[in-house]
Amino acid sequence: MPRFAAAVLLALFIVPSSLAAQASIEQLEREAAVLRAEVDRLKAMDRAAAGEGEAIRMRLKHDVFNWVTDDGAFAFHWKTVAQARFTYHDVRGNSGRGGDNGGDFSNFRIPHMRFTMEGNFFAPEFLYKAQWRPMNDGAGVRIDDLWFCWAPTMLFNLTAGQMRVPATYETLIDPENYSLMDRSAADQAFDQDWGKGILLTSALDLWGTRVLAINLGLFNGAVTGANAQGAGFLDVGSGNSDGVRVTDADRTDNFTGGFRNRDGATTSQTFGQRVDNDLMPAFRIEFQPMGNMARHNADTRTTRNIEEWQLMIACAVNWFSARIQAQGTGGGTFLGNTSRPREIGTDGTPLGPTGSGRSRYGMDALNATLDGHFRWMGFGVNWSIHWRRVSFHNFGAMEGSNTIDPYIPAAVEDSAYSVEINYYALPRQLLFAFRISAVNFDEFGSLTGGGQRVDGDSFGSDATEYNGGLCYEFHGDNMKLSFDYRYVVQQMPHGVAKGNKLSFDAIERISEYRAISEIRFQFQWIF
Repeated sequence: MPRFAAAVLLALFIVPSSLAAQASIEQLEREAAVLRAEVDRLKAMDRAAAGEGEAIRMRLKHDVFNWVTDDGAFAFHWKTVAQARFTYHDVRGNSGRGGDNGGDFSNFRIPHMRFTMEGNFFAPEFLYKAQWRPMNDGAGVRIDDLWFCWAPTMLFNLTAGQMRVPATYETLIDPENYSLMDRSAADQAFDQDWGKGILLTSALDLWGTRVLAINLGLFNGAVTGANAQGAGFLDVGSGNSDGVRVTDADRTDNFTGGFRNRDGATTSQTFGQRVDNDLMPAFRIEFQPMGNMARHNADTRTTRNIEEWQLMIACAVNWFSARIQAQGTGGGTFLGNTSRPREIGTDGTPLGPTGSGRSRYGMDALNATLDGHFRWMGFGVNWSIHWRRVSFHNFGAMEGSNTIDPYIPAAVEDSAYSVEINYYALPRQLLFAFRISAVNFDEFGSLTGGGQRVDGDSFGSDATEYNGGLCYEFHGDNMKLSFDYRYVVQQMPHGVAKGNKLSFDAIERISEYRAISEIRFQFQWIF
């Protein structure tokens, strides 16, 4: 009996063990078959690529399409960015009866859609990038980046084509990497857009990666078509308003125009007002004592090195000299008044432009930006200070005439600042952000079409912006839903002329304010 029991126990132990071993063998055989199929596939690719370089690998990199050869000589990356936004916009302004209240709207739109194609060809040091937007606020397709770069070492990178002018930090960041939906009011008033030219960049690895980065470029300078960043008029004759009524809300709200570069379009090969030897040198230096910091407005790190703080201090300077049209009967200022001399010679005889069409009037704009950025434990801090001096001067027989009349300014100085604080409550998932930004335009004297003196004109309306929001990221920047509230207070330019207030030629004007509120929802996806 004991022998029988022992045999039974032995059978109960051996049979399951044998079955388990058989199952394990079958699993190994299946895995081996999969590996053999993979090896055969790779051999087939090698045979197909024989005589034409290494085999091709196709995969997803950073969740976008990536194509590269095994030797790295050729690479192609494709990325599509799309944003869909709902906006409720409310404006309250100009307490007088002729104010521009009622400019409310709500709509759905696609504020940003962009295709990016980049990589290298022949060797890893020959880089290229093409970036274009089939949908944008302007008309037609807009080309942003279109450049080629030779980068043999970190110390020497030479880029030629159209690229972002290295002037402000926010401009150098892609829109999909903003903490809030748009750039700050300060950056919108002082950025230098895209430029065509050459850029020399150099980076130094000292005690960390890219501790020092230097950018030195020479670009075309295409002055904006509108000198004033906004437009309004003094509606005092009919008694409808005590001050300024805005006539171009889009430019006033979004700070378009001004004495800045706008070379994001194809430049003509013939002489014209926008092609007049208007070259713009630009310089930017970035100091990152704790090593390279990603170009993103927030701390996108998760558990890897998140406790290590990162810091960047940068400054940028660019100088832009261009011929601009001299005003005769208005235009150019926020109030549409004359801020520059009529093209009349010293003997009082009208001169007009030269035979080639070149203006006898020009400007020099010196722009300077100082910005700083901090990252630690999900916190992100970004601040910037902007300053610009625009000097006006004449050429030829008119030289120096702009200094005769105090109501024709010789120069103006504008300034702005921005501070943003953001925090990932959940790393790479839930982001909170807040920003305050202010723009201050210099005021000067100007002349109306009838020769009336206005003391408080400017090239834009002063503004203070408050912007707060949150963002939930389903898959990082590749798929996220954002909400923000934006409140902007603008002080309109004004003029004061002492005398009889009942007289149109000598009326006291008061400064007026516009208040803009926006509620926005946006969905973003990258593929």
